Amino acid sequence: PPDPALAARAQALVSKHQCNSCHGADLAGRDALPRIRGQREDYLKAALAAYRSNARPGYDPAMNEVAQTLKDDEIADLAAYIARL
Repeated sequence: PPDPALAARAQALVSKHQCNSCHGADLAGRDALPRIRGQREDYLKAALAAYRSNARPGYDPAMNEVAQTLKDDEIADLAAYIARL
């Protein structure tokens, strides 16, 4: 079963960073923006870390701006939560 404390932390981060404004209300993506809901946890962690360090050229720079503010534990919480949606 999902950890309720982790889910609450991650939901707060999703809201704070307005993930749904680009990825859709259910994070299933839309138009040219990718689905993040249900992606593998390790992939989500690696992608967020790469955005944070500007190591993902060619993608929307908005993700770099969002990810630069994330701490390691926040990346872990987001990845664990979004992977289980």
